[in-house]
Amino acid sequence: METDRVVLDFFLVNATLGADYKLRVEINGEQSFAIDHWQPYFIAGLPLGENKVKLTTFDRKAMVKGVNIPVERAFILRGDVVF
Repeated sequence: METDRVVLDFFLVNATLGADYKLRVEINGEQSFAIDHWQPYFIAGLPLGENKVKLTTFDRKAMVKGVNIPVERAFILRGDVVF
């Protein structure tokens, strides 16, 4: 089914992931993991219905302050179609 895996892709401006910056990815307020390099990621096992992904940028000390930090997006999985 096309909803088995959802692609998470992103682009940072004025920051490079790696030694200095990392992203915390939070899925539906439950699962959380860190990303330290830029590439598309697959999210598997999401339930049908509304889902939310929150991205927060961190430097070595704390959350980076900015207009779009953190950023959260909601999307709906319905059968074989993503809205």
